[in-house]
Amino acid sequence: MHPGPGVLYIHYPNGMGRSKLAHPAMRLGTMRNLNTVQKLRDMLAEHPGAKKG
Repeated sequence: MHPGPGVLYIHYPNGMGRSKLAHPAMRLGTMRNLNTVQKLRDMLAEHPGAKKG
């Protein structure tokens, strides 16, 4: 685990689907894998109202 500004980064070497990890911070938000985060970033960048730069 590695805390970041407003996030908690967790590495699951064998995938998170079978993990028994339970952390109190996980109740307060959602989890996304890096591929999903990158896809959301790309979709936002393509949005007509997105700021460039």
